[in-house]
Amino acid sequence: MKTMKTILTWLIATAAGVTVASAQHLTILSHVGSPEHSSRTMDKTYNDSGMSGDSGSAGAANDTHSTDVFVDIGLLCCAAEPPVFIEYDLGQSFALTDLVIWNDNEPRWVKQGIKGATVEVREHGGPPTTVFTGDIPIAPADGTGPATASIAIDLTGQTARFIRITSDASPNHSWRFTIDGTANDFAVGISEVRVYGDPTGLGNTNTMQACCFIDPTCQDMEPGDCTTAGGTPQGPGSECLSTVCLNPPEACCFGDGTCQDLEPLVCTGQDGTSQGASSTCATTACPQPEACCFNDGTCQDLLSTTCASQQELPQGIFTSCGTATCPQLEACCFADDTCQDMLTSLCTGAGGTPSGAETVCAPGFCVETTETIANNALEIGLSARDVDRYDLERATSLNPDWADLPSYIAGLNTNIVLVGDDDSDAQAFYRYSALLPPPGCGIAPAIGNPSISNNWDTTSAVSVRTANDKPFREMINAINGSGIDETGCFHTDNLFGPSPGSTTMGFNQSPDLGDRWAGGSTMRYWTEFSFDQAYGIFDILIWNYNEDPSPGDGEDPGHRWSMQGMKEVTIKYTSIGNGNGFGSDMEGDWTTLGTFVFDLASGDQNIPFEKIPMDASAQYVIFLGADSAECNFMQDFGVSSTSAEGGLSEVRFTHGEALAPPPLRTVVVESLAQADVTGLTFTSASNVTYELQRAAREQLNIGVENPAVWESTGSFTVGDGTDQTLYDPNGWDSGGFWYRVIRQ
Repeated sequence: MKTMKTILTWLIATAAGVTVASAQHLTILSHVGSPEHSSRTMDKTYNDSGMSGDSGSAGAANDTHSTDVFVDIGLLCCAAEPPVFIEYDLGQSFALTDLVIWNDNEPRWVKQGIKGATVEVREHGGPPTTVFTGDIPIAPADGTGPATASIAIDLTGQTARFIRITSDASPNHSWRFTIDGTANDFAVGISEVRVYGDPTGLGNTNTMQACCFIDPTCQDMEPGDCTTAGGTPQGPGSECLSTVCLNPPEACCFGDGTCQDLEPLVCTGQDGTSQGASSTCATTACPQPEACCFNDGTCQDLLSTTCASQQELPQGIFTSCGTATCPQLEACCFADDTCQDMLTSLCTGAGGTPSGAETVCAPGFCVETTETIANNALEIGLSARDVDRYDLERATSLNPDWADLPSYIAGLNTNIVLVGDDDSDAQAFYRYSALLPPPGCGIAPAIGNPSISNNWDTTSAVSVRTANDKPFREMINAINGSGIDETGCFHTDNLFGPSPGSTTMGFNQSPDLGDRWAGGSTMRYWTEFSFDQAYGIFDILIWNYNEDPSPGDGEDPGHRWSMQGMKEVTIKYTSIGNGNGFGSDMEGDWTTLGTFVFDLASGDQNIPFEKIPMDASAQYVIFLGADSAECNFMQDFGVSSTSAEGGLSEVRFTHGEALAPPPLRTVVVESLAQADVTGLTFTSASNVTYELQRAAREQLNIGVENPAVWESTGSFTVGDGTDQTLYDPNGWDSGGFWYRVIRQ
C-alpha cells in the first residue's frame, strides 16, 4: 500500500521540488456507487463546480471549494447503510500521481463528510490495489467559507482506470459520531475529487471482456476463451462488474392482450407476464381484457384476474366498456344523517338506505328539516352536533320558495339558537338544516378548490408571503397542494417533489424583515395568507412540517426534521387590506383568533391534518411564531432553537359562501343617549383619516352596517396615535341619533 501524504507533508515535498512534471488534472468521465441523494448527486464531486481553480498536482491543496450544498456537493445517502462506496471511471488507464479530496463543506453539516475510508485503484477487468486506509480529515474551513483540500493520497507508480472510495461501517463512516456522539445518520458527503497523472492515456491494457452464458452468468475472459466455452463476448471495454447478462427472449403477455418476445426481466419490468422458456408470441394466445365494473360506477377494460384482484366485478369474456352497462352510484343515507354516493348493494351492506337512481349527495341531503311559524323575533333552538354547521332558511306566505338567510353557526354539541330576520310579515316560515361536510376527510370545501379531490388548486385563490423563505422550501409549497395525496386528506413525509429541485413543504428561516408590523424587533417568523375576496371561514387545516428522518435516525429522535415545524403560533385575521394585496400594516386592524400549539408531525409517510375552528369572516390570515424557543419543537429534542425558524407542509381554509368585504371598518360605534355624552372619543392610529358619521334611530332597523343609513357630520381628523375626540358640528343630539367613527 502506498503511503498517504497529508496536506502538510505534501506541501513540504512540493517545496522541496518533489513533483511530476507531466502530471495533470485528469478528466473523470462517469461514476457508479451506492444510492445518492436525489438532488446532491455524486457527479457534482468531479465537475469542478465550486472550485476556485486548478493549481496543478503540486499546488492543488491550495485550491478551495465553496459551501453551496445544492450545487457543488455530493451525498451518498438515503437507501443504504454504510459502508457505502463511489467508483470513478477515467475512461482508460493512466499513469497516476495523486488523488486529492475536498471533504463535505456544507455550512453546519461538515460532520456529514466522509471519515474512515479505503481507497482502491484498478485496471479494467483487473484486481483492485489498496492505496489508502484511514481517516479523511474534516473540511478545514468547517463550512464557514471556501475550504482547501482535506487530503492528498500518493498514487505514484499506480496505473489504473478506476478509483474507488469506500467508507467504513457505522459509526466511523462520517464525522457525525465524533461531533454529536450519535451514529444515527448514514449520510456520507464529499465536495470534490481530483485525480492527477500523466495525461497520455494508455488505453485499456487488459484485453479481457465480459462473457455472458445462457444460464445467464458472467465471467471476465479473453474473447476466444469465451466463445470456446459457449459464451458470448460483450465487446472491448466490457466487464462483468457493469454488465447484465440476459436470458433468451420469451413470449410476454401484457394487460391489454398484446404480446412481445422479450427477455423475462425486461418483460416483468414493463408489467408483463413472461410465458416461460422457449415460448414465442407466434405460438402463444395471451388472455384478453374484458369489461370490469368498479364500485364507483366506472368501467375499465382489464384482464379478469386483474379485475378480480381489485375486488371489482368482471363482466365476462368478449365484453368491453363500450357495450357493458355498469351499476351506477346513488345517494346513500345513514342513521347519523350523513350521506355518501355508493352502489345500492354496498349501501345496503353498510347499513345505509339507498335514495334511488340518479340521486346525488349534497349538503343536508339526508337531514330532516324543522319548520315553524313565528313572529319577527323568531328563534329556533336545537341540539347541535360537533361535525355539522346549521343553516337558517325563510319562506313567506307570499313567496313559498325557501331562501337562505345570512345565519349559520358551528355546532359545539350544545343547544344553539338561530335568529331570524326582522320582517313585518308575521306569517313567515323558518327552517334549519345541517350543512354536512362531504365524504372523504370530513371537511367543508376549501378556498380555491370546492371539489375536495386530488390536484388541489388553492393558489388560484390564495397568496402567501413570509418573513423570509428558505431557498428551495418557499412557503408557496404550503398552499400549492404539493405533497397532498389523491384523497386530499394526507401529506407525504418526502420533502422533495416529483421534479428536480422541487419541494413539498414551506419553511421560514432567519427572517430579515423583522416583525410584521412597524416597530417590532423580535425577529420572529410570520406567514401571511391572502384570499381573492373575503370568505366566511369555517376551519383552518394544518399539516405541520413532516420531513422524514434521515436513514438510521430510528425512533429516538424519530422526528429529527419534523422538529422544525411550527409549534406555538398566534393567529390573527382581518378584511382590511394594505393596498398591495395583503392585510393592513396596522396591527390594530387585526383580530386575534388565539394562540395555539400545533401538533408535532410524526415524520411518517402520510399524516392527517389538525383542525383549528375559526368561524369568522376574513380576507387575510397571519400566523405569528412565538417570540421564544417555543416557536418550534427543536428544544424538545435537545437542539438549540431561535424564534427564526418554523415550517409547514400544507395549510387549507374551509369556507362557506364568499362574502363582500365591508365598505369601511367601523372603529367605534356608540349610542349617545346619555346626557353627559358630548363627543365620541377613540384611539387613533398615526397618519390615518377618521370621519364622524351619524344615523337617525328610526333608520337603524334597515341595518346598522348598511352605509345608506349613515350620513357624514363633516367632522374629520387625522390620527396621531393618541386618544382623540370628534364632535358633531351640526349640534350634538343625544336622543335622536347614533354616532360612529370610521377610518377612511
